[in-house]
Formats: sequence, structure tokens, C-alpha cells
Amino acid sequence: MDIFLIGDALYVLTDIGLGFYDLNKPDIAVESIILVHHRIAADKIIEIDNTKLLLVSKYEYELLDLDNLHYSHKNIEERFVIGIGVS
Repeated sequence: MDIFLIGDALYVLTDIGLGFYDLNKPDIAVESIILVHHRIAADKIIEIDNTKLLLVSKYEYELLDLDNLHYSHKNIEERFVIGIGVS
């Protein structure tokens, strides 16, 4: 797991993907974290500048442009519950 804070945005890298949480929301709850579309299974988040994050794994990397991120309609809690029992 890795986390990164840029301005009012918290990015959380977990086993099930990269989540995004807007700190301007009044409540802090797991169900408020939404998933960010990305293509690699990353181990670490690195900030390039205020507009870009680099997701890094042992063998590859992916550059994410924060101004053009695409978000999943499912939040991180829904994806985790759906992922349980899938083998």
C-alpha cells in the first residue's frame, strides 16, 4: 500500500487498484474512495509534478496525467466486496 497527497486529493494504492479521495468532502469513509483507471499492477506512487503521478512496479511504469484521469463508477469498497470469492 502506498499513499500520496496532492493539494486536496489523496491517492491510495492498494492490492485492488489506485483509489482517489477528495479531501474537500465532509466525511472520510472508505466508500468515498473511487477507483482510478490505470493499466499496470503498481507497487509505488511517485509524484512527477502537481499534474502527474508515476505508478511503478518491478518491471514497468505508467504515467498518469491528473487533469485527464478516468474514474470507475464503482468505489473501492464495492470493488473489494466483488473481488472476494473470485479466484
